[in-house]
Amino acid sequence: MNCLKRNLSLILSSEYLFFWALGITAGIYAGSSGHLSGVLPLFLQAITILLLLIAEILIVAAAPLSYADSCHGRHKVLVFIIIPFLMLFLTGNFVAEIYKSREENSIFLKILENGKEGSGVVNDVVIEGRVSNHPVMSYGKLYFLFAADRIRIEYPGDAGELALKAGEIIDVKLAGMEGESIRRDDYLAMGGSLEKNQPGKKVYGSKNRDIAFETDYENTQKIGYPGLSYKLFALRSRMYGCLKEAFYRYLESENAPIAEALILGNRNNVPDYISDSFRKCGLTHLFAISGLHLSFFVSLIYLFLKRTGRPIVIFWAVVIFLFAYNFLIGEKASALRASTMAVFVLMARGVERESSYRIILYMSYIAVVACDPFYIYDIGFWMTFISVAALVYAYPVFHRLAGMLNLFRSRIAGFFLKIILATVSIQAALFPLLTYFFGEVSLISVIASAIVIPAFYPLLFILIISSLAILIWPPLGCFILKPGNIFTGYIVKIVRILARFDYPIIGSGNFPEYGALVYYPVFIFVLVLLRAAIKRTHDRKWEF
Repeated sequence: MNCLKRNLSLILSSEYLFFWALGITAGIYAGSSGHLSGVLPLFLQAITILLLLIAEILIVAAAPLSYADSCHGRHKVLVFIIIPFLMLFLTGNFVAEIYKSREENSIFLKILENGKEGSGVVNDVVIEGRVSNHPVMSYGKLYFLFAADRIRIEYPGDAGELALKAGEIIDVKLAGMEGESIRRDDYLAMGGSLEKNQPGKKVYGSKNRDIAFETDYENTQKIGYPGLSYKLFALRSRMYGCLKEAFYRYLESENAPIAEALILGNRNNVPDYISDSFRKCGLTHLFAISGLHLSFFVSLIYLFLKRTGRPIVIFWAVVIFLFAYNFLIGEKASALRASTMAVFVLMARGVERESSYRIILYMSYIAVVACDPFYIYDIGFWMTFISVAALVYAYPVFHRLAGMLNLFRSRIAGFFLKIILATVSIQAALFPLLTYFFGEVSLISVIASAIVIPAFYPLLFILIISSLAILIWPPLGCFILKPGNIFTGYIVKIVRILARFDYPIIGSGNFPEYGALVYYPVFIFVLVLLRAAIKRTHDRKWEF
């Protein structure tokens, strides 16, 4: 018991960055849910901070004395944890307050409040701006986010109109879609009405969560791109269109949407029956832009520039590329996480420091949520960070345990076993989220991963190489792209076959909402037990 207590306290006291991440998360949540000026929110925040600080003090105080001595005394360890926690809490609260203040001062909200009392609708409104994401067709309407630049309100009779500058994002519901499609980065002028969003009917969760603009295709017109900034968006649209056209021309009809999802981050065109098959097999995460994607890109940049012998050139080339790629695919939580981690890894290598993925994971988390605090309400954001946390913390424990059991008997067996262990680690970490938000967890994900992922690696490599070549010399890129049909077709056939069989599913009915409060402490406790047992077994081997 003393050994377990020693290991647990040592692990928790060394995870001071966890409290940093906890501090900024608590600050963002407190700032977005209530103002500091309120008496009750202030009291609840003070209680929360006090309880967290007490937990930190108890954890550090329980640490072995040797650890405290190595950090030049317990008091410095306490200061190193508590002060950053408080600073990040206040920072998160301040950033969230800024975002919330922007929402409350939204020009759309003011127009709606000054409209007809009690109606919740303002008619005869014209907005001009850019489609800022990929539109989705649902129940006969096209839904998308719209970055509005200008607003015109037309008054009846001779009252004229009122023109205003906006600079805000709003949900748009467009009916009667016919003929030419509307794509991301199209610059539009739309006439319609502002209305209150119905509770539970929010499509994308834009910054104006309670307001939507409703129009129809007859009152929508594509206009020119004014200004330099929209020239960049026009360039993005052409690059995206070039890659998409190549995918749909040289890949099979089932394969092209998968390529678009893997490289361009747009899953909207993947047929429902394919999405359902991937979901039933527990392989939906393969569609996400991840560190595997970026590692291929970064490796190619390194191969081209390593002869320069200047790490600073490679670093800035990677940074510029990551910025351009994130701009091309749009704001994706998984891509931002992977890009931030890649930059931190290169920075560590640039100063000749060993990169710790544990530290990089926490620092990336803090950086991403500081840039956009509303990510803490995005399920995709939590899934990508929890998945990486599982690979950082759970996978090494399972890997060492498999090694002790002599399961790595050959390279081929070791390759498949690593895929299985990684899948088990991620599924175990995501279990509460998957059951709560998606209603079920696939129990054949381990088998599906072992069969599909060996083909997924070469497919991703082909798509990345061909995409880069298409932008430089299209004939060569399209020639490289054609073999992607083999691997994509294999993956689609496998998931469709596996999805046909009846298999056990753990649904949300088997896991209560409060279960995460119990599940994660137990999961961490089990990992600590396994880690302590592995260490004890390893130490005994060296006793004489």
